[in-house]
Amino acid sequence: MKASQYIKAGQVEYREVPLAEPGENEIRVKVAYCGICGTDLHIFKGHMDARVKAPQAVGHEVSGTIAAMGAKVQ
Repeated sequence: MKASQYIKAGQVEYREVPLAEPGENEIRVKVAYCGICGTDLHIFKGHMDARVKAPQAVGHEVSGTIAAMGAKVQ
């Protein structure tokens, strides 16, 4: 799958990354839309390098559809 990944301050790349299978209590979401929030901007500017290890997928405000479910998801 493709994901936007933080590389270093001021650099984000759209890269191919492995598609993980969800754990038994998890779901995988096929993202339709992803917003950019204040946290993403702080990451992009390098202000959170102590907490965010590169390469790291960015964007946590998403909407989409369930693509896969773990065995215990209700």
